[in-house]
Amino acid sequence: ESGRSLTRARQLYLDVLVCEPDNTTVQNNLGLLESTAGYFEEAAARFRGVLDREVEPGRPPDVSAAITMDNLANALLQAARQCEGEAARSRVDEAVRLLESARAAFQKAGKDELAAENAVALGRALLAQGEASKAEECASKALAASEASPALRRAVPPLRMLCAEIAAAQGRRQDA
Repeated sequence: ESGRSLTRARQLYLDVLVCEPDNTTVQNNLGLLESTAGYFEEAAARFRGVLDREVEPGRPPDVSAAITMDNLANALLQAARQCEGEAARSRVDEAVRLLESARAAFQKAGKDELAAENAVALGRALLAQGEASKAEECASKALAASEASPALRRAVPPLRMLCAEIAAAQGRRQDA
C-alpha cells in the first residue's frame, strides 16, 4: 500500500497504532514517512519514542535500536539544515553521538553493510560538526574495508563521494 501514496500509507500506519500503540516497527515506518514528507522534527520525536522502547538503560543498543538511531540521526541532520546557530549545532552534535553508537552496535553484531552505510552518514555529520579530520578517518577506514570486501562494494561510491567532499572542505581540490 505504501507504494501508492504516502498519505494512504500514513493513514494505514495510524490505524494500526490505534490497536497497537507500542508497535515499534509501525512507529519507525511512520517516522520514515514523516521524514520523507519533510517533517523532520516530527520524525525525530517519533524515532525518540521508538528508542525509548528499544534501548534498555545501561545496555548497549541492538541492531534494531541502532537502525532507529540512524533514522533519528538522519532526521536531526535534516532538521539542522532548517535552523541556525545553537539549534543547528545541538542537532548535529546529537546526530554524531547517535551515529557513533549505532556504528559500534553494527560492528559488534558483524553487520558490515550497515556499518559501511552508517560511515557515510557519520562522515557527513562529522564534517557538518567541523571535524574534518575525524570525518576523513571514518570515511577512509570504511572505504578501505568496503573496497576489500565484495559484499560491501555497494558502499564504495558513496564513500568515495564523501572522501571527495572532505578533501574539498579541507581545501585539497586536487584530491577531491
